[in-house]
Amino acid sequence: MKRWVWASFWGLSACVAPFPAFNPGAFLLLTSGSDSTALAPVPPNTLVHEYRFTGGSLADSGYLATALSNFGAAAVSGKALDASGAYQLSGAEYLSTSSDARLPLGAEPRTLCAWVSLSQLPVGGGLIALAYGDANQTNGQSALGFINNSGTRLVFGNQDNNATIARPVPLNTWTHICATYDGGSAATLYYNGLSVGTVALSQGIPLNTRAGGSLFVGRMQNDYFKGKIDDVRLYNYVLSAAQIRSLHGNLLRNASAEEQNLSSWTVTANGGSGWLAGTTGVGDQTCFQTSFDWDRKEQLIDLLADGYAAANLDAAPNICYGESVFRRFDVTGVWRHMTVTLLNGSMTPITSFSTGDVNDTSIPAAGSIHLSGTFSGYGPGLRYIRFEHGGRDLPSWGGHFGAYLFGSFVYFCEE
Repeated sequence: MKRWVWASFWGLSACVAPFPAFNPGAFLLLTSGSDSTALAPVPPNTLVHEYRFTGGSLADSGYLATALSNFGAAAVSGKALDASGAYQLSGAEYLSTSSDARLPLGAEPRTLCAWVSLSQLPVGGGLIALAYGDANQTNGQSALGFINNSGTRLVFGNQDNNATIARPVPLNTWTHICATYDGGSAATLYYNGLSVGTVALSQGIPLNTRAGGSLFVGRMQNDYFKGKIDDVRLYNYVLSAAQIRSLHGNLLRNASAEEQNLSSWTVTANGGSGWLAGTTGVGDQTCFQTSFDWDRKEQLIDLLADGYAAANLDAAPNICYGESVFRRFDVTGVWRHMTVTLLNGSMTPITSFSTGDVNDTSIPAAGSIHLSGTFSGYGPGLRYIRFEHGGRDLPSWGGHFGAYLFGSFVYFCEE
């Protein structure tokens, strides 16, 4: 039995490959066994499989429309608080198709994504959300999930050739994971809608995914998932960073200045040179830049207008929130602020969290910190969420040398 082999080094980048150009010669007719009936190639830039599990359905909304079979998994409430909208696995159950034909093979581009809620952290082997390919061939599978190697790591690839990056994961909390692969010897890994790095495959060679197995949800050979899985997707091309942010379902709009403007935000303080939508200067990470006096802005989320039912909101579902704060290399520190408030229908606060105005010299030069928290048990009545943040610089230089804010998020993260 193969076990996971981990890379001892990896490279990081925020770059994401563009959409691949269509090469008609790369799409060959496939046959299965002795059946000479040709299977039509899947068109390029296609969502091949999509399993949303709405109402417990195992139907495939993707191009191939291949339903899953259930091997002992139980339908449970999903990430969107919908009844029977996800599947619970406890280490022996799984879902699968009977064939992995017409999925991205060899080193063809692909994107794998899933929403997961782990009931325990990986110990030995892996907790695999999605896998396909031939387990009997070296470097023959493609999978996405978590492994343990001196801590929890997000992983993409297979037991022979994989890309991993350390990523602490909260238990019993809905988390969105993705991996994009453009055909080379590295993959870009995403956690809750944001890239956490482009990582070299452990063998330094491209994947060589082979057909001949099944597509599994919650299993890869003897590595089974433990927890809940929802909204599983497989594409035959590389999704952009903006597309993956959209899949994550952040309740905040323009959360990382991806629109390169201040749309969806209300500016409440525009000190110094004012707010600027730009980049951190590390890879292509967009951000909101602050200046030499306080810059503050806020966004109000109307949950009923966004389609959430009052009855579900009154059940007080857990809400995760947070953001990342970047410091330039040429300043010793920054001021930062974040406040998140839950409000009822009369705009009266139910509960809130605030960092206050923090003079932070702990952020590494040309690096960032990640702030996060969870609201739970706050009672009925939730109808709005207000997210406020801001920053300024320490040396009071002209221009934009203050806190750079990106990756702000608010989402329902648990049953």
